[in-house]
Amino acid sequence: MDTVDAVISLVIPKLCSLLSDISRTDSEVNWLGDELRSMRSFLEEVEDSPDHGDDKANFLTWINQIREAVYDSEDIIESFDLCRRLNSVYSFPCMLNSRHDLTSRIQDLRSRLEDISRRRQEYISPGSLTQSNASKSKDAWLQGLLASSPFSNQDGGEVVGFRKDLDLLLGWVLAGPPELTVVSVVGMGGLGKTTLVKRVFNHGEVRRLFDRSAWIYVSQKAQIRDILSDMAKRLMEFPTSEIDALGEQELQEELLKILEHRRILLVLDDVWRSTLWEAVKLVLPSNNHRSRVIITTRNEELVSSITGAVSHVHRLQPLSPEDSWTLFRNKAFPSSVRPPDELDEVAREIVRNCGGLPLAVVTIGGMMSRKEGTVGEWHRVLDNIHKYLIRDDSGDTVRRVLMLSYTDLPYPLKSCFLYFSLFPMDFIISRKRLVRLWLAEGFVDEEEVAEKYLTELISRSMVQVSMMRVGGRVKACQVHDLLHHLAITIAGKQSFSAFCKQEGALVSTIPNKTRRISFQPQHPCSCTTLKFHKGTKPLRSLFLFGIAERFSFRNQIGSFRLLRVIDLEEAAITKLSSEIGNLRHLRYLGLKGTKISHLPRTLKNLRNLQTLDVRRTQLRKLQFDVKNWMNLKHLEMRQAAQSIRVKSGIQNLSLLQVVTGLKAGTATAHRIGRLQQLRKLGVEKLKSKDANLLCCSINNMSSLVSLSISTKSESETLELGNLKPSPRLQKLHLVGNLTTLPDWLEGLQSLTKLRLGLSRLQEDPMPILGKLHSLAFLQLYDYAYEGKVMRSCRGGFKMLRILLVTGLEGLEEWEVEEGSMPFIQELWIVSCSNLKAVPSGFQFLATLQKLRLLFMPDRFLSRVSTSGSGGEDLSFVRHIASILSQ
Repeated sequence: MDTVDAVISLVIPKLCSLLSDISRTDSEVNWLGDELRSMRSFLEEVEDSPDHGDDKANFLTWINQIREAVYDSEDIIESFDLCRRLNSVYSFPCMLNSRHDLTSRIQDLRSRLEDISRRRQEYISPGSLTQSNASKSKDAWLQGLLASSPFSNQDGGEVVGFRKDLDLLLGWVLAGPPELTVVSVVGMGGLGKTTLVKRVFNHGEVRRLFDRSAWIYVSQKAQIRDILSDMAKRLMEFPTSEIDALGEQELQEELLKILEHRRILLVLDDVWRSTLWEAVKLVLPSNNHRSRVIITTRNEELVSSITGAVSHVHRLQPLSPEDSWTLFRNKAFPSSVRPPDELDEVAREIVRNCGGLPLAVVTIGGMMSRKEGTVGEWHRVLDNIHKYLIRDDSGDTVRRVLMLSYTDLPYPLKSCFLYFSLFPMDFIISRKRLVRLWLAEGFVDEEEVAEKYLTELISRSMVQVSMMRVGGRVKACQVHDLLHHLAITIAGKQSFSAFCKQEGALVSTIPNKTRRISFQPQHPCSCTTLKFHKGTKPLRSLFLFGIAERFSFRNQIGSFRLLRVIDLEEAAITKLSSEIGNLRHLRYLGLKGTKISHLPRTLKNLRNLQTLDVRRTQLRKLQFDVKNWMNLKHLEMRQAAQSIRVKSGIQNLSLLQVVTGLKAGTATAHRIGRLQQLRKLGVEKLKSKDANLLCCSINNMSSLVSLSISTKSESETLELGNLKPSPRLQKLHLVGNLTTLPDWLEGLQSLTKLRLGLSRLQEDPMPILGKLHSLAFLQLYDYAYEGKVMRSCRGGFKMLRILLVTGLEGLEEWEVEEGSMPFIQELWIVSCSNLKAVPSGFQFLATLQKLRLLFMPDRFLSRVSTSGSGGEDLSFVRHIASILSQ
């Protein structure tokens, strides 16, 4: 008994001490959370102002120390959160040890913060810490942004100051000799070369003249094989998979063969090396068909090396003061005829400091469009411009203005802009991908906020729209290469991100505190092993680009316990490490386009996962229960010809908003009925016997805006009579035997996009579909309609912009009544082998800009031929800017 008492008297005090340590750790973490919020607020204030007083060097050093303290604080708090989550897994002693380690780290950080505070008092003048006016209006800015409407594209109209340049280039492209001709546009970055050439490329007469046209973004590190591949994808009809399988020599041979009898227009944008032209000219036709190549470049020496073609060179000049003023006024005052009189003088002075460079003018104009219309506010901006001019005597006006525009960004947008540093130059980024990445990083809490942040960056001309959806929504975006370089520079200084171009080597050049790494080898790697420096343990995000074949991590990826993002899109990896399942903070796993055929079972432990993208992989089944993915919002699984079966647990994913490529078994059709918050659903391989069950499940989804359903085989009937989709539905894709259109379809007045395939409709669908007043995109393909006659009625399709009619083998006649499709812009007729003539009434489609007649019989194409006196139906289509037929 005495022994027991002795043991108890020894153990109990130690246990109490340990429990006290646990309590103290909780208290320390709470203190650190408060400090973190304060440090973030402080950084937000000081970064809003470019004025750091007379102690700039000391001040910036001090700011970097605070930023590192913020990073370390985030790491500690997330480590604590991870420790708390794993209490049920780890033994009690392990848990105590982890908390003791965290307490020690917090105490060390507390000491560092005290030293940082002391340095401020000793070495930095009080004048460096004045609060900026911009930060005071942050809340008002954010409130206004979140209340704003979604972005709509308003691009178009005249290119200010480039009228003479445009006419000159059009003359060289449209007229001139029949020989192959190269037109080179030369000028410094930010001068508007790409903008000008885009106007030439999209000009109506230019589109009509050439059989094929292609725009290729080149960039500094582009390889010849990549350029030839891009040319093949845009100028030939080969499937992408076939082109990707060809070597450089094979690509040259195929291009030369296909283009031999064609008149083509090729734009090579942002060319840096003369060797590119030497390779490209080998595949261009020397057939005297008036083919043209337009090159944009900053390299004067390159244009003098062009041989083997007629060559014209145009050296683009800066805008005149008056044109600069007009461009600025259009951007800064989009809703006004002219600026208020009291701002005229200061506004013109701001424009004069842009040096006539369009990129500088539109960027500063976008910034000023968000400013208060007071003389004091505008003078403050002008003063800041002068300060940048004084500090930077490099003569690089664009860089100075872009830096000021970055500094002026509201604090939440700065991280969003710097995120573009992780992508290669000229990389086109999907809006959905970008929004989901920002969400995973914690830059935003809601997708709607992320969308509006992107809108703001576009409005400020910090981000460019690359592609728009039919309804005016941004589909993809990119940044100008000068802004990309700016983002890389700032991100590197702040340890926000870094990119590595080394191949098969230790990434030892990455700073220890870097939060995000993008691996971008100079050349496509056939075998890459990536090993990280020990100091990269706090890594939050990992991106891989240009990985051609085998890839592995030399050290274990599971050691990066705080990783939130792994984006391996298009990397040719075949196997995923099971250790990824230990990354409890992982929120985004992008495997799209990889060669993954199996996901390790450990992935079921990723409780914080928000996005899993396995589209275009070789995956066929999720072989584990997914019920633990309680935070999953996006499950993208659509494959080229297959679907993915989810074993179990999908009904428990209460936050799931998007699921595509889902194989529709009986159990799955029943389970998804509990996913009432779904906004997008794609179900494939549906059997007729499960259709009614699926309809009942979909009827519970009141938030659904996008729906895709396809049957298991062409013989299966798509029984959707009991379906009652949400009236909010905007996109609908049905693949399978319908025979007749469902009664409920006519009531979907919010529908903007409709695709019907294998429907085998017996009655003309156009009278009913024409009543869908919001419909902007319609595709009928692969026996969607089996009748012989189709009629687009007067007053129908009031909002239709794009119409695709593909593979309607039975169609013989098509009539378009006057007043139908009043806003149609693009129309495709493909593989309709029995269509006798161009639809009567096409002459009434005054807004039609692009007509594609592909894989049509010769007797049909002869009716629109321009040879001789022209075909019988040429008068119906002569007004259309761009016609491609074959």
